[in-house]
Amino acid sequence: MVDWKALRSNWSVKLAALLIGVVLWAHVKTDQRYEQVVPFPLAVSDASGRFVVANKIPDHVGVTVTGTGKELIFGSHRGRVVLRPRISRREAVTVDIGLQSVEGLDQDAGIELVDIESPRSVVLEFDYLETRELDVSHRVHFGLEPGYTIVGDIRVDPPTVRVGGPRRFVRQLTSVSTDSLTLAGAGENVEVSVPVHLDPDLNLTATPAEVTVSANVQVLLERRLRDLPIAVTRTRRGVVARAMPETATLDVIGGADVVGALGPSDVKVELDYRQRFDHGLDDLPLLVRLPDDVRLVRIVPKTANLVIVRGRR
Repeated sequence: MVDWKALRSNWSVKLAALLIGVVLWAHVKTDQRYEQVVPFPLAVSDASGRFVVANKIPDHVGVTVTGTGKELIFGSHRGRVVLRPRISRREAVTVDIGLQSVEGLDQDAGIELVDIESPRSVVLEFDYLETRELDVSHRVHFGLEPGYTIVGDIRVDPPTVRVGGPRRFVRQLTSVSTDSLTLAGAGENVEVSVPVHLDPDLNLTATPAEVTVSANVQVLLERRLRDLPIAVTRTRRGVVARAMPETATLDVIGGADVVGALGPSDVKVELDYRQRFDHGLDDLPLLVRLPDDVRLVRIVPKTANLVIVRGRR
């Protein structure tokens, strides 16, 4: 019969003994030598700086290495495979990958190279390196808190980036955009860094790689503007006319800073004289001109009569 009471006694001592056993087992195991396939980043270097790879190539090369368990787990094996073909024109070449292409391996880490696992060769299509300055458009969607609005244009800084890569691809571009990003619940000014979006298969780079997208977010404010004069526009030479009534009242809405600063000169209420030839002199619709980012909610009255003071009726 199992003595559960005896098993439960001195549990801290038994747990410590178990941990010591696990540590000793791990020490013995990690002192043994093992082989392991490690993915090393693949890079291509052109000494002349005139050419760039134009086709998709593997990101990594599998390299078989050997070392003790401790060295493989804790050692520095941050090497990379660098190919340095000699290129003098646009061409496609097949380059074999050997252990001599491995660079950056810490010789003191105790890790030894054994073999190249995969791929053992790559096809490289070279094109001339070209750069262009291109405009950046944003793909950021701003979700706003209720009762807020964006005032002015959404800004991208810097507005242009320098895109470099194979000539055949760079010359097809007229502009670039950011990555797509959705922001929810904005209730204050927003400023966010967003990567420039480039097709990874085309071996393109952007300098800088990120831009800042910002928006001026303000509380919505509705305001009533009273007794605004109605101007009669586009009259004929020698004709003097006025509107009846002569003033109008507007309700407008927009960002608090913009709407709060509106003055009489910022808002125009107009009656187009030439509409009389389509509608007559009575009940001509009024036209309202507002600053950007300010919207008309209502106007009273919506129409006015045209009174000819002097000139042909």
